[in-house]
Amino acid sequence: MKKLILAVGIILASVISVVCAENNTPEFLYQKGLYLETAKADYDGAVKIYEEIIKTHEKNAEFVAKSLYRAGICYEKLSKNDKAEEVFGKLGKDYAKYLASIEGASQKVSAFTQDKITKKLKGKVTLHFENANLKNVLRYMSEVSGLTIAIDAQALNDVDGTVTVNLKNISLLQALKAVLDARGLSYQVEHEYIWVTTPDKIQQKRVAVRKQDINFLSKELKKKVSVNFAGAPLRAVMNYLSRSCGANIVIDEKALSGIAHKVTIDLRDISHLQALEAVLRECGLYYQVKEEYIWVTIPDKIQQKKAP
Repeated sequence: MKKLILAVGIILASVISVVCAENNTPEFLYQKGLYLETAKADYDGAVKIYEEIIKTHEKNAEFVAKSLYRAGICYEKLSKNDKAEEVFGKLGKDYAKYLASIEGASQKVSAFTQDKITKKLKGKVTLHFENANLKNVLRYMSEVSGLTIAIDAQALNDVDGTVTVNLKNISLLQALKAVLDARGLSYQVEHEYIWVTTPDKIQQKRVAVRKQDINFLSKELKKKVSVNFAGAPLRAVMNYLSRSCGANIVIDEKALSGIAHKVTIDLRDISHLQALEAVLRECGLYYQVKEEYIWVTIPDKIQQKKAP
């Protein structure tokens, strides 16, 4: 009898151990966090779950990236903007390759980064330099503002590298423009830093990034899908297509405000692109490929018609 009880105890302990292990997986924890966040509006509770994933499941980068994004959204809801900025910054810096697969993440990280840098660019500076080395002037501006300014050394080789400037109590942005314009240079805001180079190189990079984004989106949109909706909200259909193909689809909330688009459609084994066009055609909407996402809006706001 004692042996039987012992055996049962061992079996129960094993079962409990397995259940506990399953309940501690990043997948389970993430769903638990989503439930607390979206169903219960328990943002504090959700943040604790997301933070647990970030701390204890570092090897599962995909779920860490997702948890950072959701934690940032929760911090925004809780009006803890400093914490939101911190986690969005970490997401953009350490998990940038996962941004495209998380709906809304690229835009959110970009917005926070731009906002952070914009605030610093509004700060006032005073510059008094005569025949100073351009690199030293930019280094000084970096030190007084707290911004990282990365210099394209090759680009600077082709311009006069000395600066004479006398500017008092103006914004860092205007000072930067004045210094760079005089040397035929320009700048671009990157993730958490400012890149100084020639206007041509900035344009080339923008074109290259856009081609990369379009190629990625084109590949994802070629995947096959079946859709069957009866009176479903447009947002639900867009979310389904976004999750199914892995491409970010962003709805122009302002333009579509007050318009309740319902989708009834039944299509089998077609590309996501064809499905997207069919849905938007039914709603009288168009789309446009932006950097890292697809923008859905009204016809008047689209530069080039995409869903005839």
